[in-house]
Amino acid sequence: MYPYDFTITPVFLFSVDEIFQFFVEASDLGETPMKNSVPVNMWVTDNADAQPLFSQSTYSFFVPENIATSSIIATIRAMSSAPLEYLIVPGFTRNSNHPSKFTIDNKGQIQVASELDMEAVSTFTLTIQAQTLSMPPLVQQTTVYVRLMDINDNIPYFESNPYFVTVPENSETGINLVQIVARDNDKTSKFTYSFGDEVQKYSHQFGVDSSSGLVTLLAPLDRETQDLYNLTVWVRDSDADDALKNFTIVQVKVIDRNDNPPVFTRPNYQAAVNEDAYDGTILMTLTTEDADLTMDTETKYYIIDGDSEGRFKVRDNGDIYVNRYLDRERTPRYKLVVAATDGTFVSTATVTIDILDANDNSPVCDKVRLFCSFILMF
Repeated sequence: MYPYDFTITPVFLFSVDEIFQFFVEASDLGETPMKNSVPVNMWVTDNADAQPLFSQSTYSFFVPENIATSSIIATIRAMSSAPLEYLIVPGFTRNSNHPSKFTIDNKGQIQVASELDMEAVSTFTLTIQAQTLSMPPLVQQTTVYVRLMDINDNIPYFESNPYFVTVPENSETGINLVQIVARDNDKTSKFTYSFGDEVQKYSHQFGVDSSSGLVTLLAPLDRETQDLYNLTVWVRDSDADDALKNFTIVQVKVIDRNDNPPVFTRPNYQAAVNEDAYDGTILMTLTTEDADLTMDTETKYYIIDGDSEGRFKVRDNGDIYVNRYLDRERTPRYKLVVAATDGTFVSTATVTIDILDANDNSPVCDKVRLFCSFILMF
């Protein structure tokens, strides 16, 4: 916005009852000046005429923003020997009484015409005019500043509702998870944050700073124990008993990490197989369970003891199968130690395999052998 330049054509000699008509022009100081003008009618009177006179050029009053309509906030009167009437010169902005928030009667009493809101307009600048009933009237103006005092009439609201937080279960204690921020339209609010009563059972695990709204982690998390927390956070906008309150939800989702080993569904397994079983024959399938349900880890199996000759193998899916020929007469039983690992943790189980006999040896007659020996002696 550019500054304005006003031009008034001066007149130095006046006569009583003389009337002057002229224009006052305003122009800004832009490269291409913008101009506007207003007509002015001036009537010259003598000193005997009773022109109104205010005792002050400006007045100031403070009123609460919740003052009731029709309330009288002030009485402004001008001095004059003639009867006067009063009016508020209408402006063009909300703080200059447009639309009308205040009225004035012929006693000079300024009244509240409609509800006020300090958050919309904090100070009104009213031009009060007193004028005689003559034609044309004699006028005088003064300025009245009406300053509104804030009251607590706006409920706090949150920047987010709800808040969503994702945190790994191995996070260090003391870290800040999220900052809760409340606002309202009152100018003098002082916010205080606290957990709701139903969150007290988690008070050892989470904390909220009453002034800043920072939610912090106080104790380690275990996703396998609990993977989701819904924390209610309340805010008060003052320390007074009539403070306005509101709440939001902070949803804390715990992300899994690999902190549990794969566990065999049984510590000991039993199996049996014929000694003439073909290579690749599956004896059983081992299975494990892992509490880290959301981890994308692959369990691998290994035979770590009990089969130095590699007669058996185990696949990645847990299948134990025959890898080489078996001989019951040589080794009738194997006691394998099988390990399962997810890349970080290892657990073991024992697999006992009995080798069943097969008809794989020719019969030998001991009596025939004795008879032949007897003949040779003769």
